[in-house]
Amino acid sequence: TSARPGDLEPMPGVAAHVIPSAATTTFRNVYRDGRRIQTIEAVAGPIGPDDVPVEWRDAAHVLICPLAGEVDPAVARLFAGSVVVAALQGWLRQWDDAGIVSPRPWDGRDVLPHVDAAVVSVEDPADPAEIDRWADMAPVLIVTLGDRGARLHTRGEWHDIPPFPARETDPTGAGDVFAAAYAVRLRETRDPIESARFASAAASLSVQGHTTSTIPTRAQIHRLLEG
Repeated sequence: TSARPGDLEPMPGVAAHVIPSAATTTFRNVYRDGRRIQTIEAVAGPIGPDDVPVEWRDAAHVLICPLAGEVDPAVARLFAGSVVVAALQGWLRQWDDAGIVSPRPWDGRDVLPHVDAAVVSVEDPADPAEIDRWADMAPVLIVTLGDRGARLHTRGEWHDIPPFPARETDPTGAGDVFAAAYAVRLRETRDPIESARFASAAASLSVQGHTTSTIPTRAQIHRLLEG
């Protein structure tokens, strides 16, 4: 990541490589009638291929997750032996002088052909027609639909991924949990649809508050899948 020195708190058991920046990317999220109004208050410096530690480039799972367009698309081509998932949201953001965030058009061809899967919220594209163009470029494209589950495109076909019941307390970060869980399960099964069901269960647990204290565990996810 890129952040102001001292802003990232150490996480036990988690290695972190922080590129020093004058600021740390900071958002303010306000939810009204189920819609998010997002304001960006600070933006960290860029992250390029040379910033990724060489010893990380053979990681089993890679989630590329820009917040405000700071990740160079070339980073997607660094991990030849990894399962690579891209969360697209950060490449789809623009903001005005007041920091109010809105969708921006995005081509995608520098990223989508080079990853195993890409995840995007149905609310993020500037033009809904972009989704079909991205689906043609990515091996797997998953469009998350909030409490309606998700849709997955692979090999020319769309598949519906059902939601799981959840009592929502905080939706922030659910898409990132979905993408991370998908990468883990795809490495294990090589089944894009089964992996999406696993990810959908993980995301439903995250919106119930688990990500603020304990990340959803594999046992919790399997109990939900089997229930």
